[in-house]
Order: sequence, then structure tokens, then C-alpha cells
Amino acid sequence: MDEVLSTLVILLSVASSSASLGYWLAKQFEKINAKLRVIEARLDGLEMGIYGFNELFLKVLEAKGVLSRTEAIALVSALRGLIPGSRSKYYTREVESRLREILSKDPDSFTMDDVEELIEIARLMEKEYMASGRRELLDYAVKLRIGALVIKVVLVEPKTRGLEEWLFGSLGAGESSSREAARAGG
Repeated sequence: MDEVLSTLVILLSVASSSASLGYWLAKQFEKINAKLRVIEARLDGLEMGIYGFNELFLKVLEAKGVLSRTEAIALVSALRGLIPGSRSKYYTREVESRLREILSKDPDSFTMDDVEELIEIARLMEKEYMASGRRELLDYAVKLRIGALVIKVVLVEPKTRGLEEWLFGSLGAGESSSREAARAGG
């Protein structure tokens, strides 16, 4: 009977210590997770800042006539030739096929939906890189994000500007004249 009682006391002591350790560890992981959320929020802000700057920079280059339709089409063609093969969980054959389909479109038919889909495919490639370590997916995803911005700035937004000028008449005409003058070097 003493042995049973002694064993129970030891088991209760071990269980109590384990519970205390588990509680302490849970608190420590909670603190670590809170710090990681702060870091992630800062990195998200940094990523959005860089992405926004890149878009603004491309718009300036497009307005000055440095980045033209010819360069945008060449970039799309280069992206199409560099598409990495799929063999994964996130970047599947279907996603690769859709990427090829979008990048094979007539440049005049690109839409904002296409741009958003290209960015989503880049996100899937980044996610796959995190899971598999396939560096070529991360490298291509960065190029694809920049390509999506070029498509947006050079091939999609000018159609929108043309519609705005048609809808608002003289309001957009001054901006259009300024843009054409900038392109002409004057």
C-alpha cells in the first residue's frame, strides 16, 4: 500500500511539474507569436511600400515614354519563355497552364483581372517556395510581379485613361496633352 501511495505521489508531482512547464511554455510561445505578428506587419508594410514605389516609378517611366508598349510586349514574351515547370502543391499544372494562357494573350486584351491573377500566381509560387525550397519559383515570382505591374501601367491603364478622356472631355484633355508633350520631349 505504501508503494502505491508513494507511486501516486511521484506521479502527481510529475504531472504537476509537467502542467506548470506546459503553461510556462505556452506563455513563451504566445510572446514569440506576438513578436512575430509585429515583425510580419512591418514586413507587409515594407513590401507594400516597395510595391507601391515600383508602380509609381513605372508610371513615371511610361509617362516619359521610356517604358513603351514595345518593352511591355517584350517583357511578357520573356516571362512566357521563363515559366518554371510545376510539380507541386501550390504551383500546380493548372496554375502553370493558366499562367501560360494569360501571358499568351493579345496585349490589347489584358485586363485588371489578368493583372490580379498574375499577382495571385506569383503569391502561389512564393508559397510553394516556402514549402519546397524551389528557388527558381521565388526568382520567377519576383519577375512576374514586376511584369504584372508593367502590364497594368503600360497595357491596361492607358485604355482606362482613354475612356476617362472620352467620358470627361476637356478635363482629361489637358492631362492627355501634357502626357503627349512629355513623350515628345517637350
